[in-house]
Amino acid sequence: MPLFVIAGRANCPLFVHAIQIANYLSEHLPDIIINKQEFYGEEWSDFLLDINSTNSWYITKSPVIWKEVGFAGSKPHLIGGLSEFWEYIDDYYGTKTFLDRKAVAELCSQNMKAYTEKNLLSAKEKLKSSVIGMYGFNNDFAQMLLPELFNVHGLFEKNMVTIKIYDPESLRDPDTEDEVRSIMESYEREIQAHVKYELLFSTTISFFIENTDFILITEDYSQKEEEDRSTWLKRCSLDMNELATEINDTGGEHLKILCCHLGPVCFTATALTLHIKEKYHNNIIAVTAYEGLKALSSVSKLTDIPISHLAAPPVWGFVGLDQFVDVQGVIVIQDIIRPYKRALKDVRDSTLPQKKVRKELRMLSCIVNQRNFENSVIKRCNQYSILGRKPILPLLRATLHLLELWSSPKKAADVVISLGVHSDGSFGIPQKIVFSQPVTLNDKNIWVPFDKLPIFDQSHREIEKCIKFTSDLMQLIADCF
Repeated sequence: MPLFVIAGRANCPLFVHAIQIANYLSEHLPDIIINKQEFYGEEWSDFLLDINSTNSWYITKSPVIWKEVGFAGSKPHLIGGLSEFWEYIDDYYGTKTFLDRKAVAELCSQNMKAYTEKNLLSAKEKLKSSVIGMYGFNNDFAQMLLPELFNVHGLFEKNMVTIKIYDPESLRDPDTEDEVRSIMESYEREIQAHVKYELLFSTTISFFIENTDFILITEDYSQKEEEDRSTWLKRCSLDMNELATEINDTGGEHLKILCCHLGPVCFTATALTLHIKEKYHNNIIAVTAYEGLKALSSVSKLTDIPISHLAAPPVWGFVGLDQFVDVQGVIVIQDIIRPYKRALKDVRDSTLPQKKVRKELRMLSCIVNQRNFENSVIKRCNQYSILGRKPILPLLRATLHLLELWSSPKKAADVVISLGVHSDGSFGIPQKIVFSQPVTLNDKNIWVPFDKLPIFDQSHREIEKCIKFTSDLMQLIADCF
């Protein structure tokens, strides 16, 4: 059964004319199927570039028509434009029909109106729903993250939420889907109070990416015992290359990608940026603040400052392979009493307020002697690796906090956190790599370096070491990309 695919610009008279001919054939010859693909503006240019590159064609004008025999998606046989299509159907089917210019112009106007209304309806429906994808699920972190997502209110402000899960290893185990669904059922009553949701297990990457708003890369990319560094990083890079290729083909315009996994998060994010379209570069983020969160508990114990009064220190470096947690940069949130003038008059039995309590931010280095303190914190943080523990809980907290901020930009106003972002050269960091640094969210909902952060000389030297390590490493592992 032949399938004719007719692609073109929605406002192109030749495209509309070709569709009219194809519909006539379909009505009179029931074994013929017509697939219409219409585009407008830059969509058409991008489509043309992709299809010419894929099939080694050299089409420059609308429409482009080809034939697929047997089933959709089979090898395409190029027919050409409208003139070639006319010749084809005349030779093959002996069919002749004519439309005058006025009729074609009327059809073109009607088609453009229908195209606009369809896209408007699609846009309205999309505003009412959101899609979250989890890439990798067969690990403790991903399975802990899934139910916690429903506590991120910014992700569930819409009427309908779809959660897609893609994990080839889990898909090979038929019991995995049943187990996840049973877990979700235990949260059913609480979740349904938040939002109506749908849970889908994707069997293909293309379906997983299509119409998705947030992709959370939650696969466990920790180094395996039998792997050397080169083999390990090549494995991670190949996965990111495959994912980037699919995103280039089917990803939405405003897709956000979070590398929030165990392993070399800055490396995987960098690998993505090297293969993905440039428009996505600022939307690829590596979650790195968890390295700083590991230090907060130690700082609190050593200083007797409540952990609720501490803000995570800046995290620098190619996290997962090399990083520097600037303990001197821990922020202490102090309550400061500011007395009113009336308090100085010592008016007895006055019921008027005498003072105001305000929050003031101070750096830990202004309060604590750093020499022995920093070494103690580093030793405590290293217990994770010494005991073989994976930092799942700090990573979970950092990921949820980031999602809350990124999905509700008003909450992120004036907030400074540590993230791996695509470097623009700030702080002397080489460009075209994802490097952890202090960032803030700008008015375009893009995370940008916060270059006003004060940095001590000792910390600056450690940051330069991280930059040199990363530059040298990128040269050594160039073949991993």
